[in-house]
Amino acid sequence: MPFGYADRRLLQGIDHKLDQLLSKEDELMATAQDVLDAVNDETTVEQGVITLLDKINAQLTDVKARLTAAGADPAELDVVISQINTNKAALADAVTRNTPAEA
Repeated sequence: MPFGYADRRLLQGIDHKLDQLLSKEDELMATAQDVLDAVNDETTVEQGVITLLDKINAQLTDVKARLTAAGADPAELDVVISQINTNKAALADAVTRNTPAEA
């Protein structure tokens, strides 16, 4: 039995809906990639901050050791070092809490 006019219209409608779905798939994939890119950018920035805090902490620890060796009281540096470690821990906790588990 050959296709009639109604069959052709039905197939055209299905074809049109399929085209719409395929175009939405591209949009959704682009959106998913944008989200992934943003997460990767944030991870890079956050890791950079953690590295910076580690380096500052190491420098202050070194200064504290030199002050102690010179007979000075480095108590104020202890407060700064403690605050850096607290900030680093808070940042690491926030990153862990807001990073989705790998599938």
